[in-house]
Amino acid sequence: MSIENKDWANWQEAMAVEYIENPSQEGRNQRVTRIRPGHADLPGAMKYGFHDVRNSLERASARETAARVAAGAVAMRLLEEFGIKLHSHVISIVEESPVHCADAAAADLMMAEVDAAREAGDTVGGTVEVIAENVPIGLGSHVHWDRKIDAKISQALMSINAVKAVSIGEGWELLDRWGSEFQDVIEPVTDPNNPWQRKTNRAGGTEGGMTSGTPLVARFVIKPIATLHNPLPSVDLDTGEPVRAHFERSDVCQAPPAGVIGEAMMALVLADAFMEKFGGDSIPETRRNFEGYQATVGPRLQYR
Repeated sequence: MSIENKDWANWQEAMAVEYIENPSQEGRNQRVTRIRPGHADLPGAMKYGFHDVRNSLERASARETAARVAAGAVAMRLLEEFGIKLHSHVISIVEESPVHCADAAAADLMMAEVDAAREAGDTVGGTVEVIAENVPIGLGSHVHWDRKIDAKISQALMSINAVKAVSIGEGWELLDRWGSEFQDVIEPVTDPNNPWQRKTNRAGGTEGGMTSGTPLVARFVIKPIATLHNPLPSVDLDTGEPVRAHFERSDVCQAPPAGVIGEAMMALVLADAFMEKFGGDSIPETRRNFEGYQATVGPRLQYR
C-alpha cells in the first residue's frame, strides 16, 4: 500500500534541514516559535532540542493516522472472514449534540455547534463509539496484564491524536450504579448453537481482560483541536515572552473522522488477538481452528 503525501512538495524547501536563501516558497522558511497550548509544540521542542516548533507540529499531525486506517482495512477484511464486523458513530459534540449516528435529526445539532465554533474562531471535541459485532468469547487474557483485551483496545484508542479518555462499555456511568444494577446477567442456555446470552451489555463485551461474546463497545473522547483560528495567549519559544499562539491550517471538529480511525485501531487489536488465539498460515487453517474452538464453547457437560 502506498499513500502519497501530496502536500510534501509544497514544504520541500520551507522545511529543508539546511537553510535555503530565498526559496521558491518565499516567506515559508521562517522559524515558528509561537507555541500552541494543547499541541506537541513545547514538549516536543524541549525533548528533542528543537529551535523550530514546526518539527514537532508536523510529526504530531493526525495525517499519520491515514496509515493506520489503511492497515486497519486489511485487519477488518481478515475479521470479516469470521463474521466480525466493526462500525462507529459520533454520540456527542460538546454537550448534548449527538451527531453522525442513527438519529438523522441529530446531524443538524452537530452542524449548528460546529458552525458556531467556526464563527467564533474556536474548535469543538466530541465522543465517539466503536462497536465490534460477533466477537468470539475468550480473546485476550485474564492471566497476563499486557494481553488484556480491554487494556490493549484502550491503549490503541488513546494513541489516536487528541483522544483524552477511553471507556469500555458504560465505564463512565458505572459510578451511578450498584453492582447488582451494573453486571450483565447471564441467561439460561436454551439454544445450544448460541449459548451464554446476556440481558444487557453494560461491560461493553469484556470480562476479566477477555471478550465475553457480546458486542465489543468502546467509547473515546476527542478534545477540541488545539489549533484555533482565534489563537490563544501563549509564549515565544526563544524569549518566553507573551505572544499569540501560532496558527496552522486546521479544522473545527475532528470527531466524525476519528470514528474511522477508531474502527481501524480496534480492528488491528482484534485481528492480533484473534490470530494469537487461532493461529494458522492460511484462512482455511485458521477457520478450522476457529470452528473447532467454537464447537467447545458452551455448558461443560454438553461441550467438551
